Amino acid sequence: MCWLIRNTKQEPKYERLMRELEATNKAASRYLKQIDKTKWTLLYDRGMRRWGNLTTNISKCMNNVLRGSRMLPIQALIEYTFKRDVDQYAKNYNTALTCLKNFPGRMWNVFRQRDIIAREHQV
Repeated sequence: MCWLIRNTKQEPKYERLMRELEATNKAASRYLKQIDKTKWTLLYDRGMRRWGNLTTNISKCMNNVLRGSRMLPIQALIEYTFKRDVDQYAKNYNTALTCLKNFPGRMWNVFRQRDIIAREHQV
């Protein structure tokens, strides 16, 4: 139900689902009301950031990582996906860890601003 509430883009539907959640689980309803709506709903998301959805660039990146996995049996697909993901994250981690170059000042400002916003997120 939380997923449905999060994904709706219509205010009447959002209100109906919130009332339904309150009727079935008051604790969950109270918990969600404590969180800023802009952080977890598409309806109130300013700037269409769409938290939790894959953006085009991320999905393209994942498609490139998993390019060779078509037509594999399910167990082989799961093992292949896991291995490729772990390898890719390890490669990027090592690249970031050994990077000695500083970002330009403008990029550091962007990084700091996004870091401040990211620290406001809660799960």
